[in-house]
Amino acid sequence: MHEKLVWGIAENTIGIDIDASNCPEAWESPLASHRIEPAGDSFQALLTVRPVFDWMNPDADKGIRIEEGQGAVSRRIFMERPVMSGVLEDRSGRYEGEFIVPGESAVPLAILVRAVLSFLCEDDSRLLLHASAVRRGERVWVFFGPSGSGKSTIAVDLRAGGQTVAVDRVVLAPCEDGKIRVYSTPFGDEESEFVRAPFVGEAAGIALIEQAKHPELTPLPSDALVPLMLKETLAFSRDPDKLGRTMQAVGAVAESGIVHNLKFARNETFWELLDGAHGNRFEEAACGFNR
Repeated sequence: MHEKLVWGIAENTIGIDIDASNCPEAWESPLASHRIEPAGDSFQALLTVRPVFDWMNPDADKGIRIEEGQGAVSRRIFMERPVMSGVLEDRSGRYEGEFIVPGESAVPLAILVRAVLSFLCEDDSRLLLHASAVRRGERVWVFFGPSGSGKSTIAVDLRAGGQTVAVDRVVLAPCEDGKIRVYSTPFGDEESEFVRAPFVGEAAGIALIEQAKHPELTPLPSDALVPLMLKETLAFSRDPDKLGRTMQAVGAVAESGIVHNLKFARNETFWELLDGAHGNRFEEAACGFNR
């Protein structure tokens, strides 16, 4: 008997088909904030996964390799990493594949789901950004930067009464009207409850963060932003079309006028600067981006 574990992330439905008798206990509620009930066959990605224990992948150093496909399969994505082994097939709008994944914890499964989401984001001209996000009142701020810069610290410990939207990854979707839509993800929160529910809203501001003695907020020029944001975007494709979509999305974020450099100490005083900064207000209304 098989069952499906299904997540709804940034308007994408990603499903895992697994033997119910072999489903690890650690996988019973991974990425719980974005788990949804299976509904029909409307998946953007549907994978068959076999969990294993005490497994070491002998091909882990091969990483991720992409080859052109034939017929209904436009390309094949070979994924050999310490926490997964398998092949993902791009079937013109839907991804399918079979994978072996360690079953000791929820983390390897989360890494697989995150990798699949990165390909979906590339297809949709969106960015899967290494970032956290906080909603305070009607405004949503996104904080990005390298590991250790303080993204999770802001989202969990320094949110000043705000709502944690994401702690490690967000999806940014540029809209036709120049605004930037923010989607939550459950990544980085596999075994806690900081992210409580899926969220989508308009970004009031996006901040490249760095720790300092005193808070300071300055505009980040677009020419400086592009390489920094690309560095923190999870994207594997080297296909010119896919790269062009990613570059287009980064360019749209750079031209939005809401990106800043934020220096902050490990306290909540920086929110006074953010609250006084110009930014768009959160709106529930859809903005017309192209999928």
